[in-house]
Amino acid sequence: MEVNREVRVTLCDNCGNDVGYANPCLRCAKVYCYECAKTKVVNYTHAVNLSGSGDGRYCLPCDTFLMDHPEPLHTAYLRIANLRSSQKRMYEEWEALSKKAEVELKALQGKSRG
Repeated sequence: MEVNREVRVTLCDNCGNDVGYANPCLRCAKVYCYECAKTKVVNYTHAVNLSGSGDGRYCLPCDTFLMDHPEPLHTAYLRIANLRSSQKRMYEEWEALSKKAEVELKALQGKSRG
């Protein structure tokens, strides 16, 4: 059996390839394919400890514009991004301190046994 179907596809605003799932820029609504998005899009997670539905996406020109002309939604995404960075930095510092403490303890345990 032969069937004719009309299919709507979303094309990348940069290269023209099929996007698949469209996740537009929250400011200008441009869409990018996976490959173009790697270099032309900034993704913001919606929470400090997880990502997924509710994440924000801005093309680089819009993200740059919004850095100089803040809007509440973009500012909220930036706040989450800053908290994620702070959390990562604090964890790395904690890891370094805990390793140092463990090394000192092992050294002292070796001296007390010797």
